Amino acid sequence: MVNHLHDLGLLLSIYLLLFISYYGWGCMGVLILKLKDGNIDRPFTTVWMGWSVSLFLLQCIHLFFPIDWRASLFVYGIGAVFSLSEIFKARPKISGLLTPHRVGYGLILLFIVAWIASRSMFPPLNYDSGLYHFNTIRWNNTYPVIPGLGNLHDRLAFNQSFFIYAASLNFFPYFPHGRSVANSFLFLLIFTQVSCHLISIFKQPGSLRNLHPFVYVPHLFTLPILGSLAIRTRGLASPTPDLASTLLQLCLFIYFVQAVNDLRNKKWKNERGVVLIILAVTAITLKLSNLAFSFVIIVICFLCSLCFSQDKTFLYNRVVRLLLFSTAILLVWTVRGIILSGYLLFPSTFWGISADWAMPPEDVKETANWIYSWARSPLIHWSIIIGNWDWLGPWFFRLIEKRNWIEVVYP
Repeated sequence: MVNHLHDLGLLLSIYLLLFISYYGWGCMGVLILKLKDGNIDRPFTTVWMGWSVSLFLLQCIHLFFPIDWRASLFVYGIGAVFSLSEIFKARPKISGLLTPHRVGYGLILLFIVAWIASRSMFPPLNYDSGLYHFNTIRWNNTYPVIPGLGNLHDRLAFNQSFFIYAASLNFFPYFPHGRSVANSFLFLLIFTQVSCHLISIFKQPGSLRNLHPFVYVPHLFTLPILGSLAIRTRGLASPTPDLASTLLQLCLFIYFVQAVNDLRNKKWKNERGVVLIILAVTAITLKLSNLAFSFVIIVICFLCSLCFSQDKTFLYNRVVRLLLFSTAILLVWTVRGIILSGYLLFPSTFWGISADWAMPPEDVKETANWIYSWARSPLIHWSIIIGNWDWLGPWFFRLIEKRNWIEVVYP
């Protein structure tokens, strides 16, 4: 019991450090992109932006150095320093927020945070974590990005920035438990964001008549999914990018519906559009399967910014800065992917380079076929699955038998 309380206190301290550091990097992002602070939903949106900025910096560092405790201390320490001035400015506001009701909500939230933190310390049972997640993280902790690493094992060529994020939380070799922090922190971030938003609305039930459902319905839709993920998923204790991708998609969903509500009122907040674009670009680097979802959001946000902006000169300057930053994120990510496998978008053979360390095209196609077939019918060779629809019926009934209500029925 004493050991658990010690570990729990350490985990909560790391959560607080990450929140403060990401908030600092988010404030720097707001400053660089010249966003109006009043139109940024603080502190959670600022923290999400800071997470994206720090993830970009970590990828840049990994081009030349391993992601060990020194790299982590550099990124998270500077972020914490950036946030100190903001915290100092907000002291009068913070003291004014300490009402009895808010203290009560805070204690309930602290209990939930401790429960999630405890679940994140369970043994990692995700199959892919043992297959390649931990291996990838250890390579990131030990070496800078290695040319042709995918030749050692094809899954080591997956260019998923999540593993850089998870590696940075190891503070290796002093704290080798980043797998417990990575997904649990992102889960608690969006859960706290959703909870605080709903509490602020429902504490005045009479005001609901004057609010459009888009203001609160996305958060209500998100709660059952978060509850299911907290109880059923193995991702909280495993460094799996699938859970992180789901949580980021939920965040994008909430912000996008809020943006749609702005359009309904014929008002487009460029600041919200900027946040959506940055998070959507980051989602692509997190997991390539987010490409279509993120691309649609990016295009819509750019079109809305062009159509609804009043000051075209200011918009042009904003778009240039945003394009430069988004392009930099994607550029660093693609460079890492090419170094790892020799291909721009592994496991696609599109735009491969001719290098002695590049993976053979037939191996890349083999990996892609296994990915396509595994989701349809696992454990059966891809040559039997690809090219026909015989897998559809068994796939459907398998979902029914497993009672995947949250994953299939609810969406």
